Amino acid sequence: MAAAINRAMPSLTCLDTGEQPILTIVDATRTHGDGARRVVALSHANLILRSGEFVAVMGPSGSGKSTLLNLAGGLDTPSSGKVLVEGRDLASLNVARRAAIRRRSIGYVFQDFNLLPSLNAIENVSFPLELDGWPICKARKAALEALRETGVAELALRRPEDMSGGQAQRVAIARALVGRRRLLLADEPTGALDSAAGTKVMEVLRSRADAGCAVLMVTHEPRFAAWADRTVFIRDGRITDETGATDFDELFTCDGEDDDDAGDARNSSQQNFRNNPGEQ
Repeated sequence: MAAAINRAMPSLTCLDTGEQPILTIVDATRTHGDGARRVVALSHANLILRSGEFVAVMGPSGSGKSTLLNLAGGLDTPSSGKVLVEGRDLASLNVARRAAIRRRSIGYVFQDFNLLPSLNAIENVSFPLELDGWPICKARKAALEALRETGVAELALRRPEDMSGGQAQRVAIARALVGRRRLLLADEPTGALDSAAGTKVMEVLRSRADAGCAVLMVTHEPRFAAWADRTVFIRDGRITDETGATDFDELFTCDGEDDDDAGDARNSSQQNFRNNPGEQ
């Protein structure tokens, strides 16, 4: 496993291209309460997420995974440290400006869906766009396309109370995808889905990352984490370790040499993880 990544960040720009990251978390700590009742939900977390990256977050329940996502999405602010989305420090913005960034730049898939019960599926998905001033016809057209992308276009006129848990989850994912979102945050997006539907969601998230979005996903399931470019692990509020493509390199390297056959085996393994995650 790669060395721990909970360290000071050398720069707020991408080291390989000079491009500004989509998400930068610098020494972020979130605490609740004071004195003897003080609880540390997240401690000195550092993370950089670039355009086109798909990063999974794993760890035990209560380890700080959802806190990390809430900070990344501007739903909460750190007690210390910084969270920047496309170079903008979210804590320095007022409530209205943070809300505008969430509508325009950040898609969030909540663990409990958070669909509005009085709206049907297409209205739920188009709602953020309409709040941001999109014409209703244009917003509904974009919403229908997002519902098609997640495989639930036939639910467009159905309200949440008339959906199964899995259907509601896919509508919530469509809402996160709609519009020009640069950052997608997903808190257990496959939690209410069967294996086939879960794989479909992974395909959608993977394709969005390949198209240039940055994707940060919390999951308990290694077979879904395998779709990501790298995985970070959280324990007791601290980011402790990271795995990525280099781990496949080490797995298929013999006596320090990575020959063509080993490289072919590595690439085949990575493809099998994505195409047949349920068999791993």
